[in-house]
Amino acid sequence: MSDGGATNLTQLRLLLERLTPSQVDELLNQLHLNHPELADASEPNRMHIRSYEQQLMRYEPYRIQKLLLLYIPPILIILGTFGNVFSFVILKRKAMLKFSTYYYLMVLAVADTLVLYVGLLRLWIGELTGFDVRDRADWLCKLTNVVGYTVSDFSVWLIIAVTVERYIVVCHPLRASTMCNARRARKVIGGLLCGLLLLNAHFLWTVRIVYFKHAGDTIPQCAGSRRHSRLVEQVWPWLDTVVYSVLPFLIIIVLNALIVRQVIRARRHRIQLRNGSMYEQAQRRPSHEGSTRLTVMLLTITFAFLLTTLPMTVANILAAFWNEYRTDLAAVSRFKLGRTITELLMYVNHSMNFFLYCATGQKFRHQLVWMVCYARRPYSLNLITLSEPTTQPSRFDSVRNNGKSGPSLRRPDLGSELYPCMVKSDMYSSLMAAKRHTPPEMTETPLTEIK
Repeated sequence: MSDGGATNLTQLRLLLERLTPSQVDELLNQLHLNHPELADASEPNRMHIRSYEQQLMRYEPYRIQKLLLLYIPPILIILGTFGNVFSFVILKRKAMLKFSTYYYLMVLAVADTLVLYVGLLRLWIGELTGFDVRDRADWLCKLTNVVGYTVSDFSVWLIIAVTVERYIVVCHPLRASTMCNARRARKVIGGLLCGLLLLNAHFLWTVRIVYFKHAGDTIPQCAGSRRHSRLVEQVWPWLDTVVYSVLPFLIIIVLNALIVRQVIRARRHRIQLRNGSMYEQAQRRPSHEGSTRLTVMLLTITFAFLLTTLPMTVANILAAFWNEYRTDLAAVSRFKLGRTITELLMYVNHSMNFFLYCATGQKFRHQLVWMVCYARRPYSLNLITLSEPTTQPSRFDSVRNNGKSGPSLRRPDLGSELYPCMVKSDMYSSLMAAKRHTPPEMTETPLTEIK
């Protein structure tokens, strides 16, 4: 098609937007034009438009949701991959794995990455090319459904496991040492994964490639088999909503409320004990501050999960009462736009945890700065004190060296903007850190040490 013809079709398409659907169909028939020609001539981004989408492309909400699916997924995939890989590398360090909570978060980074690649990447490629890997073979249809649903549910229930552990540590601290450790964490993670695999294993026999006809075209689609169509299309969406959204919401809201209440009570109790000796307060402060920081970080993660997945839950419930094949195309286009926004917001939840860790986790920031700056220094530079020793008191003044008292390690607050990728230490502390190739030991008392 010539440039002049493409321009005329573009102008015609703008004119069609002002007409009613019946007037549009009548005019196109008189001009012997069809919707694919109009779509190909007017879409500069060359997104793939399926035959059954031609009529919907006349409506602005539907075109907006197509653009969202074209440009937002690659951004989330890049940010999520970067963040989850960094999170995994940092959280697997020995200094982090002293806390069983970080063990859950390390596995969560892997699960979130799988969600982005099995779900969002497949969705984006489909918008670019019209190629959906699920629709190419029965075994791909079954596998992508089993893996996709399992890793999505697994990610959510890992957040619940973290919330339950934090509830035990804050509200039942005497039980934390026996219930919150590496062995228990591995058992919980393995149990969750096996249980969710069994829950979603029904896709191995309930879905297959089904062929639909539309406007003379035969369209393959991964859908419920004729024998199990009612289970897949009517029963399963409700069960999945309960497992992925409703039940996690209730558990997280209740436990977070109990955690916040206990934190407030503990703060009031500490205010009443301010008349205690300075020595007793100094002994309590490191453990309390470490507990509070970790609690704040985990509360932030869980509330972010609620905010990003609640709209999708509402959309799923509405979809159960909505007929996508109704004849009101304007209403269908608006529904598709809302559904796309909530779905992308759900994927935001799987790509933003790294940034939440950096914003609210001081220990995580400490490890990130050390990995990026300190660990890359030459061995000889690690042995040199890079700044003059300070005379200001610091809560990092005492350091344990293999159970013996040693020289002091003075370090500025790692959450401060004044930390220019340098470590303040004396010759002995730097030498020991370089030999171990790990950051100098932190003085924060572990809340739930791995045993």
